[in-house]
Amino acid sequence: MAERMYLPDGLAGMAPGPELAVVLAGLDRRRLNGHDLVIVMAAQARQVAHEQARLLADVYEVSRCGPGGPDSPVMREPRSSGLDEFVAAEVSAALLLTRNGACDQLAMRVGWPPCPRCRPRWRRGRLTWPGRG
Repeated sequence: MAERMYLPDGLAGMAPGPELAVVLAGLDRRRLNGHDLVIVMAAQARQVAHEQARLLADVYEVSRCGPGGPDSPVMREPRSSGLDEFVAAEVSAALLLTRNGACDQLAMRVGWPPCPRCRPRWRRGRLTWPGRG
């Protein structure tokens, strides 16, 4: 039987982000009881939602960039512009998705950035990736 590990104070209400990621990475789940594991699971879900929101923001930004290389200037297309014909291939290669999977990610960009009312919920990890609740 393993020696019990105790959760840091405030984990249940800790906002997602780098600090929560460090705390979660330092936990030995084999040393936590069931009650604590439920708290860890909820914290992990907040962190995952937070990271998914960041990933969607990256997909959105890539979709607004024109073709270029490592030394290209920083430029964005207006939001009303159509997608570059190769952006789905870029997203597909970077995220190891099929072309259809990449197109699904790009289709979500239409609603990005989220409405002002939803932005705080994204940042706090309270909105999840589409299809996950």
